[in-house]
Amino acid sequence: MGERRACWTALAMDVVLPGQGPDRSAGPGVEADLLKELHPAHPFSPSRAALGLEMLGVVPARLLSVEGDRTFVPPGFDVPTRLETPWFVLEPLGPEHNERDFEAWTSSIDHIQATPGYEGESWPHLMTLEENLSDLEMHARHFRDREGFTYTVLDPDRDVIGCVYIYPANDDDRDARVQSWVRSSRRELDPVLWREVSGWLERDWPFERVGYAPRTDASDSRDPIKG
Repeated sequence: MGERRACWTALAMDVVLPGQGPDRSAGPGVEADLLKELHPAHPFSPSRAALGLEMLGVVPARLLSVEGDRTFVPPGFDVPTRLETPWFVLEPLGPEHNERDFEAWTSSIDHIQATPGYEGESWPHLMTLEENLSDLEMHARHFRDREGFTYTVLDPDRDVIGCVYIYPANDDDRDARVQSWVRSSRRELDPVLWREVSGWLERDWPFERVGYAPRTDASDSRDPIKG
C-alpha cells in the first residue's frame, strides 16, 4: 500500500458504511469487508471518512452516513442523557457497564437475533469481555462526538436488561435508524421498551422519519408489573 493510500485509509477507519447496523458491528457490504481487511481490529464509528473513502475510490461520499457538513443532530440540540419509566431507566452506555452488559447479551444471543430489526445482522456474535469493553468505549466516543447515541437499559436494581441504539440511517428515506433489545429473561419488556422509546423519540428528539422495527404486540401489551 502506497503512502497516499495509507493516509486515506487512516482517515477511513472511523466510519459507518452503507449496510452497517447501528449496533456493534459492520453489517453486510463490500466497503465494510474492505475496511476489515485493511484494519480488522479497528472499531468502526460514523465520522470523518467521507473524504477518506472517496479518495480511496471505495465509495462516493454521497453514499456515506456522514455527508459533507451534514450532522446527525442539530448543533444546538441538547441530547437526552436519561429516560425514566416505571419499568426501567435509560442512560448512556459506557465502559462502567461492561460486565453487566456482557452478561446480558451473551446470555441472550438467540433471543436478540430473533428480535425485530436484527434480521441479517452480524451482531450478536461471540466476543470476549475485552472486546466488549472496546465496543462500549466506541459507543461512548460516538455519544460524546454526537455521531450516534447508545443507551443501556437498567432495571430498578441497576442490572443491565437491554440496549437502545440511535444512529444515522443508511438511506435518504429516514433521519435515524433505531434498534433495541432486551435480555431473554426479560423478554416481556421488549414491546414496552419499543413503545416507551418510540414516544421518547417523538417527544424529545429532532427526527421526523425514524426507522425502528415495530413490535406487533406493543399497542396491546399489558403492564408487565401488574400483569
